[in-house]
Amino acid sequence: MAYPTVFGRWLTAFQKLFKSEELLQEAYDKANGSSFALPIDHLKQLEKEPETILSREKALRQILGSYQSSQSTHDQKSEALRINGGVLQNKLRSSVPERSDEIRNRIEDAITREVFSKTRQSGQGEWRRIRLTPALLRIFTRVSLASFLGTDQADCPQVYTDVMMFYWTCAFAFPVVQLLPNILVPFILPIVLCMGIPRVKMYNRILHLTWRCLDENASSEQRWASALFEQNAIKLLTFAKDQKGSVVSWITEMTRVNEATEIAKLTLGLVFASAFQVPMIAQFYIHRFCSHPEYTETLREEASKHKHPPFTSLNKEMPYLDSFLKETARLSPGPIVSNPRTAMLPYTLPDGCHVTTGNWIAVPQLALMRDENLWPQAKQFEGFRFVDDEIGLSKSRLTHPSYEFPLWGSVRYSCPARFYVSIIMKMVLSHILLEYEFQLESPRSQPHINLGKFRLPNPFTILLIRKKEIVGKLRNTA
Repeated sequence: MAYPTVFGRWLTAFQKLFKSEELLQEAYDKANGSSFALPIDHLKQLEKEPETILSREKALRQILGSYQSSQSTHDQKSEALRINGGVLQNKLRSSVPERSDEIRNRIEDAITREVFSKTRQSGQGEWRRIRLTPALLRIFTRVSLASFLGTDQADCPQVYTDVMMFYWTCAFAFPVVQLLPNILVPFILPIVLCMGIPRVKMYNRILHLTWRCLDENASSEQRWASALFEQNAIKLLTFAKDQKGSVVSWITEMTRVNEATEIAKLTLGLVFASAFQVPMIAQFYIHRFCSHPEYTETLREEASKHKHPPFTSLNKEMPYLDSFLKETARLSPGPIVSNPRTAMLPYTLPDGCHVTTGNWIAVPQLALMRDENLWPQAKQFEGFRFVDDEIGLSKSRLTHPSYEFPLWGSVRYSCPARFYVSIIMKMVLSHILLEYEFQLESPRSQPHINLGKFRLPNPFTILLIRKKEIVGKLRNTA
């Protein structure tokens, strides 16, 4: 799609900062199945290529740019991939059922803080104005802190303050990385990142927790051995009860890395990776709720049935809400392209298309998920597209990766946190559906903005919200 001259290519690159969605869609349509569109057969072929030829890790580093703290060795990269799968896909996912009540309580507390904060002194029955983007970031941070750092840390106000400062500096730095020429980024970015002070604070806090977990793991072996030797069931049960799971503790248990500093870096990477994507897609979901009220009654009925039962790690609950979320993600994914890989060597696709070293191969997921050849009525929103109405069960789940639905990356290397994200998202949205009435202050406002390779929720979106039970009382009084 670039203009054929040197200046034209520079101009196209500049346009891509703000019009990447339109450019990629036009190119996808123009390609008509050739290499740019990456047909399904090509995607399957790319999955087989090793990191030494097409590197996912290299592409991720290019996206993060100066966010990363240091270069990793090959062994550390492999360890990070192993830990991500073991902790996020297994430990974190399986911890949800027993922590369902705790998570619900944290969700209720986090949302109440946003809706009924001290700065909003209006009457109980009046609409509250909430700027949605920062509110969702704060809500999901409060909910997830216990899972990542432990309950004692999550309940500490200073920990929350340090985490939010780290997140906000990263959020402000994102447009700098996207918009400024690479030559200027090293000079401007440190200022935006507050000279790295919030990141250092966060790293030091995680490092302290890591040392504490390592000490506890060492002493726990002695305590288990003593309890087993004495055959003391009470000691065994008491010790097991004390071991509350968190990402920090799980990483220290599972990792093969011996240095606490390297373990802390792995944990910091997971904390950073969990920060923004979930609140972003949550805003797209809420915008769809407001734009399609015809689905609200069915979704509220389903949510009421799952108000108290624990969510299982199998993630089969709430097929209608799951379908609504997947359909929203299909039409409004965050990244415009998915599963990027950097060519480490000159690479030729099966149809002869040649990619030189250092360039990306990526899936144009936004265009692909609107392709009429893959999806019937692809550009139309059908909230219950993925539910079999006759039996009321899912035909396909939000967490199911496929070549036609590359939201979670490749089929072979799908995001390991997708199950946990799906469950937490349903719990938060279910609470909002059941407990609140809400609507957009400006229904016709643009729901998103494009910045580089990303489609971001509009940071100026205002949500009007009030307690649902109060609305019922006001109606009865009238």
